[in-house]
Amino acid sequence: MSVYKSQQRKSAVKYVSEARNFRVETIRTMKHFPNSYRYIFVNKILDLASDIYINCCKANSIFVHKNMPEKDFELRHRYLMLAYSGVCSLLCEISFCYDYVNMGNNFFKNGYDYGKRFEQWTKSGNAVKSLIKGVIDSDKKNYK
Repeated sequence: MSVYKSQQRKSAVKYVSEARNFRVETIRTMKHFPNSYRYIFVNKILDLASDIYINCCKANSIFVHKNMPEKDFELRHRYLMLAYSGVCSLLCEISFCYDYVNMGNNFFKNGYDYGKRFEQWTKSGNAVKSLIKGVIDSDKKNYK
């Protein structure tokens, strides 16, 4: 039996796949940057994207239920908070990166190309951020 799209609920593990997509989007965008930027900010951005995805995977490996030990709940919550704060940090880095590229763009095809790429990248980050926040709120309800 199929369910109308408007009546579908968001999957609890969708945040993991979205974090993975965000990491892929980050890698694709960072490929356009020249090697001279690698130590300025590219490596840091790639590390943040990797940490977000890994923390989401770690959090997803801990199942939340009412009778679970409190230390397991706190561990899952800690991983989710690390992922959430990582997304917030990476979104700040994206805005810095956009401003930096905007000052002197010589490695994207044109302004439309990098504008579209940064818009998609930011949209992906905001989707991950809202999904992780939703999981954090849901976990608090399910655990109590």
